[in-house]
Amino acid sequence: MLLESRPAGWEWSAGNRFLLDSGVVRTLFLARLPLLLLSPLLGLLIYRWGRELAGRAAGPGALLLFSAGPTG
Repeated sequence: MLLESRPAGWEWSAGNRFLLDSGVVRTLFLARLPLLLLSPLLGLLIYRWGRELAGRAAGPGALLLFSAGPTG
């Protein structure tokens, strides 16, 4: 069945059915897992880069800005 021939809003019912069938908590955990693993690595990279770029005190400062940022 082509996607164009489906009624408007079918995505919501398909998404809700998928979440209910696979478990909401499990699905959200698996969706967030890559960010849980990559964020500390990015923080370490920012710390080391700031320390190398601007000296010893800049590493913790850069890490503070990264961890307290509104988009992080």
